[in-house]
Amino acid sequence: MKKAVISTFIIILCISVYASSAIRKSEDDRICNELSKTVYNIVNESYVNYGNIKNSKYKDIISPEDYSKMNYLGITNLNDPDSQNIKRSEIDILISYHTEPVTERMSANLAVTTYNYEKKIIVDGTPVQRDGLTWYKDGRKVSNTKNGCTVVWEKLEDGKWHIASFYEPI
Repeated sequence: MKKAVISTFIIILCISVYASSAIRKSEDDRICNELSKTVYNIVNESYVNYGNIKNSKYKDIISPEDYSKMNYLGITNLNDPDSQNIKRSEIDILISYHTEPVTERMSANLAVTTYNYEKKIIVDGTPVQRDGLTWYKDGRKVSNTKNGCTVVWEKLEDGKWHIASFYEPI
């Protein structure tokens, strides 16, 4: 009888530990998916808004500086230092995309999201059609591939996740 009670207790303990672990894993996956989707949306929105956070629906969770940096198509206007970026109508986009972000929980209050992007553009170029192909005269070609753009998330006392920092590899 004693062995049966001890065996039953050990079985119940193992099931409880397994169930608790599965619930925690499920919650971590849900949070990581939510943070990944948010980064994807922020990168897209920053791209559309030219890095200007003024009209962003995420301005309560990210700094204007980090938001601006996430506009991976942002190109500094060399002719006008007061202008932050060249207008999209003044560039020819050859390639422009970013990958699906992936988030990993580091601790209860810290998560890290990474993604990659690639851009190939011509600035101030004149498109010329030749043999069915487009060529660009006198333009400045900008081509970047960045692997490992990193967003660091921090869970604050209010229970909400906020972007603590953004790093783009050099």
